[in-house]
Amino acid sequence: MAGEERIFGRWRLVREIGRGGMGQVWLADRLESSANDGFPEQAAIKILPASLTQEPGISLRFQREMEILSKLSHPGIVTFLEATHSAEHLGFAMEFVDGGSLQELLQSRGAFPWEEAVALAIQICQPLKHAHDRGVVHRDLKPSNILVKGWPDCPQVKLTDFGVASLFASARLTATGGLVGTAETIAPEQVAGKSATKRSDLYSLGIVLYTLITGQFPFRGHLAEVLHKQRFGQHERLGRLVDGIPPDLERLVDELLSKEPAARPPDAGLVARRLQVIARKDQMTRDRELVPSSRPASQSGQVLPNPGEGPATFVSRMVRAHLEEQNRGGLWSRMMRKPWVVVPSLAGVCAALVWIFWPEDEAARMDQGIRMMGSTDPLEKRRGWEEYLEPLANRKGGPVPEGGFGLYLLKYEESKMELQAIGRARLADVQSDGEWVYLCAKRLGRLGELEQSKRLLHALIISYRDNQREMPWVRKAEADLGEDSARIGKDHPLKDREDALNYIEKITSLGGGKASIP
Repeated sequence: MAGEERIFGRWRLVREIGRGGMGQVWLADRLESSANDGFPEQAAIKILPASLTQEPGISLRFQREMEILSKLSHPGIVTFLEATHSAEHLGFAMEFVDGGSLQELLQSRGAFPWEEAVALAIQICQPLKHAHDRGVVHRDLKPSNILVKGWPDCPQVKLTDFGVASLFASARLTATGGLVGTAETIAPEQVAGKSATKRSDLYSLGIVLYTLITGQFPFRGHLAEVLHKQRFGQHERLGRLVDGIPPDLERLVDELLSKEPAARPPDAGLVARRLQVIARKDQMTRDRELVPSSRPASQSGQVLPNPGEGPATFVSRMVRAHLEEQNRGGLWSRMMRKPWVVVPSLAGVCAALVWIFWPEDEAARMDQGIRMMGSTDPLEKRRGWEEYLEPLANRKGGPVPEGGFGLYLLKYEESKMELQAIGRARLADVQSDGEWVYLCAKRLGRLGELEQSKRLLHALIISYRDNQREMPWVRKAEADLGEDSARIGKDHPLKDREDALNYIEKITSLGGGKASIP
């Protein structure tokens, strides 16, 4: 822009600070005539490509997207200020962040230590969850859309271009028919032409984390090749590319990069918590390495356990100290040097400690398994049974949860049924109307339409509670609603089964388009 075109709404464009497929980004000063309007003195102005302004309906669509973005308010999201325009261009003003992007940092310094990458990913999860909880999906999360201010002393992540990718469908990746997203970070379901969900953003988050740690995208090549790999290719695991990667971190990245959305973590908040646990474990390990391997006995001669020391190591060290003490005198000390005295004593102490510690460990595992079985995510339920509760159920004499293991085994079977149903839905192989309605309700929930999801589950219960074939789905709907069932029934009453079926048909178009479930 030159001359008179440098005025853009209430802003004076100063200099171009970025350019790409989404247009130009300018640093702008607020005009003096707008000094009392409450806007900051400087802003970043993103100006759409001129070709887009000629498309039918783009102005209305642009305004609608801007209204959605204006609802996001989080310190980790670049603040949206206003939609603005000039005589020939559309654009919007946003907070100016004085800092580079993760893409620029990668280009200047290369791969990050995994500890730094995890710390940055935890920051990314927080604004991502804020947006997802409000029904906003980014659609194009990538290193260049993640700004970092205060690097390296006090880095603060700022996500930008939230939800804006949909405005540029016709200008981006046009070889694939208007695909929305960037090839290197796009989720497999988006490549297949399905709508992006919050789990699509989590796939892109996995790509970002992988790229920070390795310094390269997991899939590279020309456009068509990368898109094919996103749908069908297998990434090289982190541990094969970088030494010292914690197994828990490698496992989490593998889950984030799962081709099936249902196999990914259900929520950015859960991803953040798992990353925090990984970081804490690493810090605890470092702290233990700073502690000397042994400590002097107390004044009473008692040997104390070292931080993080296991019972077997502690017992071995305790017995050695005891023998050394006894060597300094008396008949008892000489007896304690005899193997036929020491070995049974050591075995007895070990058995006592195992007896003390084992039930506590099992109880903790049982509590963890029960918590996971209470999740609404079928994959989390499956892990809760297979990794925690099933080994306890197969062990005689171990702890038993209230009501026994049978209840959790039933939940496990239902979680497998749900995962299978989601897989069949993607193949247009839904086997019953109840299954279809339940999956539609779950999809509404994933899209942030929580109340409508609950109303649909309530209608499912009324419509199919007398149908034996549909009872598994009725029970799942009842379990998902829980205490909300009475409230939904009161707030949104359905007179009878016919009324409920009419509502279902209205919401789901029952009987047609079954392959559309993502």
